[in-house]
Amino acid sequence: MFKKVQKKSKIYLDIKKSFFSIILISILFNFFVSGILNFNFQLGKLNNINFVSAELQNNVSTKEKGEIEKYLLNIPEIKKVIYVDSYIAFRNLQNNLGIVIPRGENPLPDSMRIYFDSRSSLEKIQDVLDKDKRIKEYFIDGNYLEEIEVKSKIYKLIKNICIFGSISSLVLSYFIISLQIQSDYLALILNGKNSPRAKLKAKNINVLQITTAILSGTAIYYNIYFILRHWVVQLDNKIDILSLFQIIYRQSLIIFVLIIIVWKFPINKKSEMI
Repeated sequence: MFKKVQKKSKIYLDIKKSFFSIILISILFNFFVSGILNFNFQLGKLNNINFVSAELQNNVSTKEKGEIEKYLLNIPEIKKVIYVDSYIAFRNLQNNLGIVIPRGENPLPDSMRIYFDSRSSLEKIQDVLDKDKRIKEYFIDGNYLEEIEVKSKIYKLIKNICIFGSISSLVLSYFIISLQIQSDYLALILNGKNSPRAKLKAKNINVLQITTAILSGTAIYYNIYFILRHWVVQLDNKIDILSLFQIIYRQSLIIFVLIIIVWKFPINKKSEMI
């Protein structure tokens, strides 16, 4: 009788250990997933700020401006083209300088801001602009593009680290769940409850507590993320981090799928009759 009590106590302690282990892993998994989402968001922003500023010839008509825009947008590497009216550019210049200049003295031509996908596309875009006689000249800030390229490489590296971390968390969770089911299965056998459905019973013992642990870890992480994001934004309001609302629906969907996988967790039926 004393041995049975000891065995039950050991099962309880094992379940308790695995419960808190899954909570911790769930927090880490959510951390890595939100890292992937955030750095993916940052990479998307960087891809939208690679641009060339092209000045148009003075004699280009409104119809031709539309034709140039359509032509450029048909080039796969070009993501977006924004027409900048000379008057608007002149007004923005005055606002930046804090002075007033008569409109008749506007030296700025009409221009187009051409956004492209990556620096590797720059040579092709330059070739296109060189051949178009309606474009007077274009400007490229090499230092700016270099800075964007360096940031992009760093963000991709961190994103890949987060992907590796999330996969590692899932693998670790699998081994913990698998070992816990196996441990409870052996405990049932030792307690004289060996049957064809013993392993399925061992799985069912763990499913609810694992689901609760995953949900608990996720809820804890959402609170951590909210506090951490608030703290980072207070330090530097120029840092653009996804809000809790922006990540919660995507991460909750991932967690929901993860819970379904847990409930469908495969068991080795061949070992049931051992």
